Amino acid sequence: MPDNLLQEFQRLFNLLFDLFTQLQSVGNILVLLIPVGIIGFWRWGVWLIRKVVGARYRPLVPSGYTTSTSIVTPVYNEDPQVFRSALESWLANHPNEIIAVIDYTDEICIAEFRKFEESCAATGLSPPN
Repeated sequence: MPDNLLQEFQRLFNLLFDLFTQLQSVGNILVLLIPVGIIGFWRWGVWLIRKVVGARYRPLVPSGYTTSTSIVTPVYNEDPQVFRSALESWLANHPNEIIAVIDYTDEICIAEFRKFEESCAATGLSPPN
């Protein structure tokens, strides 16, 4: 019986030693995994807060406030057809004014802009300033 008891203690000791060495290697992994877990909780927490706040979002009821829109564009040696199509595209968005800063040597674009102003005045549209 004492031999059996000694063998049982030996097995128990080996089992505890193996468990301790495994826990030690797990401890080394935990040293790496704990900061990664904290970062993960932080990121998911931020995501959850954004979702909750986003779910509570309701658009504001219009209060009658209106704003004006100005389009300011530099023009330097631009193709006149491209410039004209850009002007028409901007006018379709109903701005309050279109300001084209045209190089003084670019007489073709200056003439195109003047034609555009005249066409706006002829059709009854408010010409850009």
